[in-house]
Amino acid sequence: MFQLLWRNLRHIFTRNQPFTDAVQGPDLATTKPRSLFLRHLDCGSCNGCELELNALSNPIYDMAQYGIRFESSPRHADVIILTGPYTRNLDNAAQLTTTATPDCRIVTVGDCTENGGVFQDSYAIVPRPPQIESAVAAHIPGCPPTPTEILRVLLYLPEPK
Repeated sequence: MFQLLWRNLRHIFTRNQPFTDAVQGPDLATTKPRSLFLRHLDCGSCNGCELELNALSNPIYDMAQYGIRFESSPRHADVIILTGPYTRNLDNAAQLTTTATPDCRIVTVGDCTENGGVFQDSYAIVPRPPQIESAVAAHIPGCPPTPTEILRVLLYLPEPK
């Protein structure tokens, strides 16, 4: 078992440069340092996007080095991360979360948030209300998107107006 793990994971432990070099763009070094607090809102999904969001906290991607962290209260969050299709059961909770977040910006993660993905024909899927639709600042496509792509969008997210 150890040989199988070593063969598949050895490139992570033996590379000379940190993995996050793939995330850094040409002007990342010149951007002003800032912190970004995220509130995750899962409207019902297959949990693929949640696994990729959890991977942002591991030592390979290490979103904390960029000042990004998850916040448990929407009142302290800068950005709401929305995963999964917008469902009827989470409509009230989603609207309460967006009203509690000051200067609400929403980043939708995954294909399910835009077109319903594999859940698109479900009776539980409803369109997002205008209050939430107008707050969407960015969309990260993919089923699920890679942690590198999620981190790239969060790093280059525009400041609130």
